[in-house]
Amino acid sequence: MTSSLERPFEREFLRTPDEFYLSQGDVIQGVPLLLAPARFIFLDRPEREGEELRVRIVQAPILGESAYTIAQVFIADAVLLTYDCDIDRGLENIAGDGLLDPVESVTLAAALEVDERLIDNIRNIRAGNMPRLASIPETVNHPELVIDFSTVQQVSLRVLAPIAYEHRRHSMTAPGQLRLMELLAHALGDVFRRECADPHGDASLFRRACEALQGDVGA
Repeated sequence: MTSSLERPFEREFLRTPDEFYLSQGDVIQGVPLLLAPARFIFLDRPEREGEELRVRIVQAPILGESAYTIAQVFIADAVLLTYDCDIDRGLENIAGDGLLDPVESVTLAAALEVDERLIDNIRNIRAGNMPRLASIPETVNHPELVIDFSTVQQVSLRVLAPIAYEHRRHSMTAPGQLRLMELLAHALGDVFRRECADPHGDASLFRRACEALQGDVGA
């Protein structure tokens, strides 16, 4: 008799999303993700005048207060990293007409299908040699996914849930969820030694980089 651990479908990491539950490992199409700007431009509170949005650049935000800035958003497929129980708590707060609450924030990362941008590095990604990128193997019905952990960020369920309700593409089995967390831990905990002629590194590198940035800001 074949044991449950030997069933082929239980070794697969990807599956079809559950109709009734939003779960860790769900891959959602068309999620707005932020790209961290190379430099911050601080703005005061935007004000709308008709069809125009008026803002003013400020030198620096006041300590302890919120500030606005300009950031780039890209639309991508994203995988849910948050545990199921925490997702449910956020959804319960929204369904119960609760006030805005941090419990509604969930963690995501971009989930990419293998294309010309990734094909040259896919062997290294699969081997774990590029920790910020991780491969989730394909199945008969689901393509291989590459998770980009450099994009990890939080999004409110008030933004995500309506998108996910209509646009979930894949999800993950229990082994897939476990693999996802292992890959995330590897990506966040990976440490490389400095490799240079001087075993102690370039002691002026940090200072020179900051000086270059200050020159750029002043230009």
